Amino acid sequence: MHVPPSSSTVAATRRPVLVLVGPSGAGKSALAAELARLGTVTVHPTWTTRPPRPDEAGGRQEHRFVSERRFDDLVEAGFFCDVVRPFDGAHRYGFPSLPHRPAGPPASVETIDTVLLRATYLDRVGDRLGPLVVYQVDAPASVLAARLADRGSGPDEIAARPAFDRADTALGRRAADRILPNDGSLASLVARTLAALATDFGSARPHAGRAA
Repeated sequence: MHVPPSSSTVAATRRPVLVLVGPSGAGKSALAAELARLGTVTVHPTWTTRPPRPDEAGGRQEHRFVSERRFDDLVEAGFFCDVVRPFDGAHRYGFPSLPHRPAGPPASVETIDTVLLRATYLDRVGDRLGPLVVYQVDAPASVLAARLADRGSGPDEIAARPAFDRADTALGRRAADRILPNDGSLASLVARTLAALATDFGSARPHAGRAA
């Protein structure tokens, strides 16, 4: 479990948060969406001034797309625990503070609080979240490149990401409690993740009434 150095007090009083890290195109979003559909996790989105890609036109649960003015309003209201400018520095991403969920027996956990982060920001943001259980979602470089192209990423984004992704992936592999290769089907990745969650959180079964 990844506990930031100054978070010992928080770690003792709140439930761990699941953090999904990994390079662009590894499948973090697809995995999080399926776990949420099964009722296993609650995904807490980041907010960004980046315009949505074509595959995000209908909205994405891990991101909220807002104007610069709306983002400024949220900053002024103290909504974010931190704000960063990744990749080319053109757009801001804000990480909202999570609700405090006291530590308790696994059976009392309805869903697992989950965020999608870059490994680069684990210590910086994790210090405000408390104890983290970190899963790195990985995929071969050729698969990552194909997925980025398929999802409609623009040329500027594709050019800006590789160097950041390489360093971030290496950091994520060192920090992760588990590394989950995504080189097969989504169903396989979900099954392996559910098994890992059952061990790490003690409660990771799909809820009654949700499709398995």
